[in-house]
Order: sequence, then structure tokens, then C-alpha cells
Amino acid sequence: MAPPDADTPAAVLAIRSALHTNRHAQMFFDMLVGELGQAAYVETANGGKVLRLFRRDDDGWIVPWPLVSMSLTGRLGIVIPLTGPMGDPEPRPGPTPKLRGLGPGEITLHDGSWSLTVTYRDTGVWMETSRTGPVTVHGGVVSALEQGQGSPFERLARYMARLDVAAHGAARVLLPEPIPQGAAGSWLVARRALNESLWYGEMGPGPMWMAADGYSGEVRIASTTREDTLSRWHAAVERVQPRPPVPEAPPEPGPDFVRHIE
Repeated sequence: MAPPDADTPAAVLAIRSALHTNRHAQMFFDMLVGELGQAAYVETANGGKVLRLFRRDDDGWIVPWPLVSMSLTGRLGIVIPLTGPMGDPEPRPGPTPKLRGLGPGEITLHDGSWSLTVTYRDTGVWMETSRTGPVTVHGGVVSALEQGQGSPFERLARYMARLDVAAHGAARVLLPEPIPQGAAGSWLVARRALNESLWYGEMGPGPMWMAADGYSGEVRIASTTREDTLSRWHAAVERVQPRPPVPEAPPEPGPDFVRHIE
């Protein structure tokens, strides 16, 4: 009979070992922010219980896909097993670590659209791991954790600080002030607007630099140079002053079609 982790990718085992409690995950997150320095851009939600760490370029523009996402209250999403019924994982062997601040949570290490996630149970000990993408996701973490000085979570932080998240695309987001949808949400709004302009042929042929606002996507500019695109975009934003779309009022209540049977 094969051991339980026989089919688990080595990168998953390495990250799970380095972040085996949610306290280690928090220390890893804090150290990674320190490693990045001015390049770190942290967004918070749910009263500071959800954190997302992005990388920021020297000129202040943000790479709009996160480097690390973390929840201090529990799972951020829903995991559906490929086979078999959904059930609680078996308790992990060994004593519960004697650390303060243990509790449920989740941490995800991103690499573009792929990621590895460690989820923690109420005791703060890892409960399960999940992965999006191929088994090669974060494959370099194994050798990174075998070399260098410091604890495993410190070496993991240095590995993530060196990760080239900008290699996954040229998109950048400028946020002079925090906004509700954050860096990733602003990019989704802008990308949808730019795709619409491309579909309707509004951007012209050939290679172009394109910019759109992340509020409503109504300010869209394209030019052959980055400098000209940004200059025209800033001017258009000042002129239009885009705002998030106003939610539509709910419809008036219709007739009651419920028949009461006595």
C-alpha cells in the first residue's frame, strides 16, 4: 500500500511543511512584505482578516495578479473533490503545536493564474492542500527550501520575493488611493472595457498601448507609445471623472401569485 503522500507533488509537500500552522503562514506573510520593501502593496478586507499581497513596480504601478492571498478566519473559496463525497479530512497525527494565535485560516501562493493553497483547521494546524494548474506549479520551491539559511518559512519568503510575477503579462494598475474593488478588480473592469473596444475596432490596427479606468471602463485610450497613452488617459480621466456604476433600483413588487389552500 502506497503512503498517503505518494502522489502529492514535491512542491506541495515542501510548502505544507514550511507553513504547517497558520501562525507560520502569518510570519511568512509578514517576512515576505519585509523582503519586498517598497515593492509590496497589501490590500485588506473583512476588517483586516483577508489580505492580498501584490508586487509594485518602481514607478508605483501594480502588477494586478496577487503574489499571496491569506485569510485569517477560514477558507476563501469552496473545494469540490474530484471523486467521492465531500467530508472532513482526517485529523493530522502528532500533538498540536503550542503556539499562540492559532486558528482557522488559509494561505494561497500564486504564480500567475496557477496557485498552491494550504487550509488550516480550527486548531491552526494544516487541514488540506489544494492546487490549480499542473504539478509543476512552484516547482522551484523545493530546491529553494533545501538551500540557504533561516527557518523554512523564511527561505520560502525569499523564494516568493524573487518570483517574477510580472512575466505573466504586461498589464499594470495605478491606484493613487485604495478603492473597493482593489487592484485585481480594477484590472478586470479595465480589461473588459479594452476587450470591448478591440471587438468594435475602436483601437486601430497594429501594436498599441492601451489604458482604461478601473471604475467603469468608460475612459479608454490607445496610442503607439506608452507616454502618449498615459498622457491622454490622465487628461481624459480628469475631464470625465469616471465613477462606479450606480446600482439599479430593485423592481416594483409584482402581484402575489401564491394561492393559499385551506
